[in-house]
Amino acid sequence: MKVTKIIKEIRKRTGDSQQSLAAALNVSFSTINRWETGRNEPAPLAMESIRAFCKRKGIDFAEFEGNTIRFGSESVLLYHGSKSGITGAIKPISRAFCDFGRGFYMGTEKMQPLTLICNFPKAKLYTVKANLSGLRVLEVEVGIDWALLIAYHRGKMEIVNGSAIS
Repeated sequence: MKVTKIIKEIRKRTGDSQQSLAAALNVSFSTINRWETGRNEPAPLAMESIRAFCKRKGIDFAEFEGNTIRFGSESVLLYHGSKSGITGAIKPISRAFCDFGRGFYMGTEKMQPLTLICNFPKAKLYTVKANLSGLRVLEVEVGIDWALLIAYHRGKMEIVNGSAIS
């Protein structure tokens, strides 16, 4: 869910006006208005205030996080699933070929990693805020292009090495 819709949904559930929500979050009315119209997005500190506000009001903010949440063009929330939880230094130690890394089940929607870890009793789901500045980011819609990209990264399409897809 886009941040614009999240803010509107929070206001709908709490019965707050833009003015009263602004006062509760210690921001101006115009800031709330810009968030809701998509002209601006909450900074990370403001998102923390929004989450705290939701907690005080009994709203589970996690339900909004099921969809991609971007903080401008610099950061995004990612969901990481681990079959047995993360302990100690994080070091990729699983199979040589995996979707995006070695043993990391990650996505911009909760269901992406959750479906891969749901049958493991010690599984943990983590929310990670990733700073994308300076990174090359490839966004691919789920479909045939995505499936071919996955197959390539799993080592199943060596024949395309050196082509535009690699």
